[in-house]
Amino acid sequence: MSLGIAEKFYKNVFLDSSINTVRGDGRFAAWSVPSQNFTCANNQYFQVLVNSFSMRRNWYNINFNNNAFFATDGNPATVPTPITIAQGDYTTFADLATAIQAGLVAAYPGATCVFDDPTRKFVIDMSGAATFPANYFFVGFLCKDDSTNNHPSVIKRAAFFNDSYEILGGNPTRDGNNLVNLFGATVGQVIHTSPYVGALNTINEIVIRSSLQGQNFQSFSYERDLKDDTAITPTDILARIPLEYAYYTAANAEFIHYDDLDENFAVIIPQKQINEIILVVTDGKGRLLPEVSSGQSAQGLLSFRACLKFETITQVVPQQHILSPADIKLPNTFSYLS
Repeated sequence: MSLGIAEKFYKNVFLDSSINTVRGDGRFAAWSVPSQNFTCANNQYFQVLVNSFSMRRNWYNINFNNNAFFATDGNPATVPTPITIAQGDYTTFADLATAIQAGLVAAYPGATCVFDDPTRKFVIDMSGAATFPANYFFVGFLCKDDSTNNHPSVIKRAAFFNDSYEILGGNPTRDGNNLVNLFGATVGQVIHTSPYVGALNTINEIVIRSSLQGQNFQSFSYERDLKDDTAITPTDILARIPLEYAYYTAANAEFIHYDDLDENFAVIIPQKQINEIILVVTDGKGRLLPEVSSGQSAQGLLSFRACLKFETITQVVPQQHILSPADIKLPNTFSYLS
């Protein structure tokens, strides 16, 4: 077994997903690779590093992944009434409350919504909504299993795995056959108040995924295509880039930019020859970044630029014994370990 490695050489690969990609989607891009330039010997490995990454913040903080909730009586057989928050960039909770009210009024005239600053909660008043049934309450779906969606014609896939519960500060429904009251216990033409604090945004990071399979792992978390489990599992995630701002404004930086100066996201991959590089940018729950309107990503308006550093690593078999930490016997100088 090799006890050491030595770096042989490296090359940088500069990528732009806006045009000339195999996939033709700025969020899900693939490039063919000249294999003669990306081949290593049996005693060598490729180490891949996300050297840098940048893209424009070209999506809304309220989008189709977090803007849909429903009114129902709790019976899974009842066709729920959709409540939709208009997509857009809302920079204040007051503006967002106004948008929530507009979605409510479209379904139930007379409804109101305000945001209470001290508690950071939304307050929905249905007492003036004469058409709101006395046994109805609100639900926000976060369901992985589409088979529990009893009304797919009304509850679209994006609405069935949706972050509206985070926006509204409520309780999610994780099983379409077991509906959970978003606001706790309030029912009918009364005031419905968020049990928890509300939010302006639900995308707090960009996740870079890759076909270059390394040895990274992830929790099962809320990622839609993974079952619920408390273990960790292999992942195609190559890097995670936190977002500094909750929403876009002219005063905020328009570009998301990341330089890996400490090689935080370097992985050794098993492939001896690389024929294709696929990079995908998603949110933290494995969903492609949301388009403002259809065609945005195909036109390169949700594209990114990245620099990948490929290092060729050669295994070295030492000719003499190398001291490991276990070989070095040092006195215990830490009194609290005695």
